[in-house]
Amino acid sequence: MQRPQTLSELVSQLTSDDLVILDIDSTLLYTYKRNEAILKKFAQDRISQFPDFCRTLSQVDCRRGEYGYGDALKRLLLDKAEASILDNLHSYWREAFFSNDFLTHDIPHEGAVQFVQHLSHTQIPFVYLTGRPRELMSPGSLQSLLQFGFPASQGILFMKPQPKDIDEEFKSKKIKELKQLKSRTWLIDNEPKILHKIAADHPEVHLIFVDTCHSPNVVAPEGLLTLKDFHF
Repeated sequence: MQRPQTLSELVSQLTSDDLVILDIDSTLLYTYKRNEAILKKFAQDRISQFPDFCRTLSQVDCRRGEYGYGDALKRLLLDKAEASILDNLHSYWREAFFSNDFLTHDIPHEGAVQFVQHLSHTQIPFVYLTGRPRELMSPGSLQSLLQFGFPASQGILFMKPQPKDIDEEFKSKKIKELKQLKSRTWLIDNEPKILHKIAADHPEVHLIFVDTCHSPNVVAPEGLLTLKDFHF
C-alpha cells in the first residue's frame, strides 16, 4: 500500500478491513473556547478573593492553536501574578477542564464532522480513543459529540479508566487490543508524544498527525501525513 499524501488519498484507500482510531481533544475538537469559558468563570467565582487579578482575567481571550491558557495570561500580563493565585487558578482550571460542565464550548475542527460522518456512511470502522477520564467525562463527552453531529455511541467511545492514568500508556494498551480487529489500523492524533509511543510499541499502525496544538518541547515523528483540517 502506498502511503497517502493527503486526506483525500487516505479516504480513497480506506475499506471495511481498516480501523480508524480518532483522538478527540485538539484533534476533532478545538478546546480553546473551553479554556476561555473556564477562566472567565474563575474570574466570576473568585472576584472577592482576587479582585484585581479577576477583573483583568474577565477580559481573557484564548486563541486557536494555543496550548493551554498560558499565552492568554501573558497577553493580559497575568503570567507573573502571585504563585498562590496562579496555583489556585490551575487547580480550578484542571477540575473544570476534565469535567462535563464546559464541553459544549468546544468547536469542531474544520471538516471533522463531515469526515467522521463519511466514515460512518461508507461503513469504514472507526472508534474514538481519548485521554479524557471516563469517570469524570463520560456522559458529557458522548452528549457533546452527538450534539456537534459526530456519529457516536458508548460502544465506540474508549476513555481513560482513571484520571491518574498516563495518556500514552493507556492508548498504547488499548490500541494493542483494537488493532487485532482489522487488517490495517490508523491513528489520528494531535499529540507527538502519543504518536512516538505508538510508533515504538506498534510500528504496524499507520499514524496521522493533526497539527493544531500539543504539549511543548516535543515534535511529531518525521514523514507522517500531517493534517491542518479534515477537508477531503
